Amino acid sequence: MNAKMIEEPVMLILDDGVQVYNTVADAEQSQETLDIGSNPDEFGYGYDSSGQGLRLIVKARERRFLGIKSLQEYVALEVDPHLDLSQDKTVRDKLIEYLLRTNSSLDGAELNKRSVQELLKLTFKR
Repeated sequence: MNAKMIEEPVMLILDDGVQVYNTVADAEQSQETLDIGSNPDEFGYGYDSSGQGLRLIVKARERRFLGIKSLQEYVALEVDPHLDLSQDKTVRDKLIEYLLRTNSSLDGAELNKRSVQELLKLTFKR
């Protein structure tokens, strides 16, 4: 299996906007399985620092305690080869909104002139 590695930090588009996480573990642990399961395509996706597409998914693992089996759901972040940063119509606006919200010294008109890849780099610099 030739799995691609996720390059940290990561940016996720969630129902409350863009969130940036320093590690994959931070991103996974910050999400609830119920939230991801209800809107898997609209929210819960993002990009890593290399621009690679990511998707939050709900997985299950079997747990045993005192001989009793149970399934525990958890959130995992995986590479999604179908997500393309340059083709994502909504990410540009969401990144500009995030950058303006987190850094008042930035100029919205100047941000609009930048490519989505440049906006992603600025997002991770913050």
